[in-house]
Amino acid sequence: MKRFISIVLLAVFLLGVGVNAFALHEGSGNPEAERVLDGAELLSDSREKSLEKKISRIGEKYGFDVLVITVATDVGDVTDYAEVIYDTHGYGYGENCDGILIVVSTFTRECTLSVTGRGEDVFTEYGRERILDLIYRKFTAGDYEAGISKFVTLSEKFLAKAEKGQPYNYNEKYYIPADYAFRILVGVFFGIIGGLVVLSVKRAGMKTAVRQKTASAYMVPGSMVMGTGRDVFITSVVTKTPKAQQSSQSGRGGRGGSSGGSHVSSAGRSHSSATRKF
Repeated sequence: MKRFISIVLLAVFLLGVGVNAFALHEGSGNPEAERVLDGAELLSDSREKSLEKKISRIGEKYGFDVLVITVATDVGDVTDYAEVIYDTHGYGYGENCDGILIVVSTFTRECTLSVTGRGEDVFTEYGRERILDLIYRKFTAGDYEAGISKFVTLSEKFLAKAEKGQPYNYNEKYYIPADYAFRILVGVFFGIIGGLVVLSVKRAGMKTAVRQKTASAYMVPGSMVMGTGRDVFITSVVTKTPKAQQSSQSGRGGRGGSSGGSHVSSAGRSHSSATRKF
């Protein structure tokens, strides 16, 4: 009987080890690692903790990693720097290390998004650009906490949309933030009012003119003199300049622009990125 119990306990132990190993493989490769690496100290302690909790909930719900990195010194190419951290420190969910990261550099004044695995389908090229559209103004204004928090919130919304089988793409328009919409409406309203006032004043000043019956009243005496003349063609000079030929060579753009396609990091993993200066 004791031998039977020992065999059962051993089987339970081995089963538990197998389940944990499978969970570790299919879940986050580094569940204890911090997801907010605020090297530039742009976030308060309370905001950093709240973001860590929110990112943890996103990971549990969607099986998807979100990483925030800030730097204030020269680290070379910030995208390469962030992707090396992501790849070598066990971030990402599943065998394809699904996840998205943002790196904000106050040294080069740029923010970069990079996605891996399933992230390339959830955050399409158009979707990544749209996220940057909605957050980079926060960084320009120096409100880094708001910009980074907005990124995490948008990441969750994009994941929820993709889970319904409708990843964000160019066929749809994302919402305009309420403050921008309000400013646009106020600007249009006051622009119309101002235009009407100016038009009314100008129109009132034009009512002094009186229609004349003949055209002579509009002519200045002696201003119109009719003479005779002719143009004679004598010779011509023709100058020819060879047209510059376009080069047939074409270069491949790097990630220095607004958007970068899929590329392989130094760790050998596929990433897709988008960058915006602020």
